Amino acid sequence: MKRRDLLGTALVAAFGGCTGEVKEPTTTPTPSPADTTTTDSPTPDANQPVYEATDQRHVALDGEPFSELRIDVLPEAVPFAGEVELEEQPADGEDGILRIGLHNRDNRPWAMHAAVPLPFPPAGSDGGLWVSETRAPRADGGCARGPAAADGAYSRKQLPPDDRIEGIRYIHALNDTSTCYKTGTHSFRNRYDVYDDLEADQPRLRFRWGFSLVVD
Repeated sequence: MKRRDLLGTALVAAFGGCTGEVKEPTTTPTPSPADTTTTDSPTPDANQPVYEATDQRHVALDGEPFSELRIDVLPEAVPFAGEVELEEQPADGEDGILRIGLHNRDNRPWAMHAAVPLPFPPAGSDGGLWVSETRAPRADGGCARGPAAADGAYSRKQLPPDDRIEGIRYIHALNDTSTCYKTGTHSFRNRYDVYDDLEADQPRLRFRWGFSLVVD
């Protein structure tokens, strides 16, 4: 089956168009480079809450190996909502392609602080899959594989009201995994800190957000 025939599109909120069955209801101009600063990792604050997802939105996917996409739903106390789309299934020795975004759903600007690159730093699943902005080398007769590489730097980006930041990410198996796409649920998450603006010293809140891909 050709790569384009394996297209599994899982649209959430602002990404427009849809293939696949949405099993649960969904919710929901890019800042300029001047709205971004590069910083060190934030100092942990024991009194600062870290909000977790309260639910997941389930979206059925066409093709294989991924049969379902599950996107974390953040509580209302968090001013951001996450968006994920699987643009292409992994096929013919190449990575799968994801479009990932975070949307400021508040009526005021906020500064988001996390590991680079925003909106979704590199992350791995317990099942040996890796999501990052780097495409793995094409594999002949197998699946795309690559290392678990991350920059280690942090950045802070200002998002105006109702604005979002989005980017393309690639998914592939790690070099040391014996099975390309192991059966089960593969989860990918990152932590984000939310500040009043780019100059603020302490975050208002922290949250953890991500998504899962299911292999049957």
